[in-house]
Amino acid sequence: MTGKAATGTMVGFWTGLFGGLIGFVASLIQIILSPNVVRQATQIMMQQNSTTQNLSQGTAQAIVFWTMVFLMVLGWAFAIGLGSASGALGGVSGRGKVHPVNETPTYGSTPPVETTSPPIEETSHTESVRPAGEASTPPEARPTEPEVRPVNEPPKNEPQV
Repeated sequence: MTGKAATGTMVGFWTGLFGGLIGFVASLIQIILSPNVVRQATQIMMQQNSTTQNLSQGTAQAIVFWTMVFLMVLGWAFAIGLGSASGALGGVSGRGKVHPVNETPTYGSTPPVETTSPPIEETSHTESVRPAGEASTPPEARPTEPEVRPVNEPPKNEPQV
């Protein structure tokens, strides 16, 4: 998903083009394989319209056939237009929802490092849960962290000179 209306329009165009083509070919095959449909439509046309009574049966059937083909082409064009409009609408509606991801690594950056924590040792419910190495060590025996102080400030327990 790119979130662009132009991309959606092109996708909708191609979808409508091939979807309409499938419908067009299926309808054309149906008309060719069942000529009774054209004959029945020709008879109805000749009975309802007084101007077609002067036409021969073959000419009237040709008119009906080509009218059906013309309507199928119009349906195909409608499918293309509807697909393009739907695709454009989808592209516009998705415009604010797309956040592109930079998949190429930048040079000079370090790869991400996986960190793992030490396993947690479970004790009774009254004790707090401690990492595996600290459960048996009393607090006095544990190493202390060095004191962090500003560069200009002397240590607290050292006399000033």
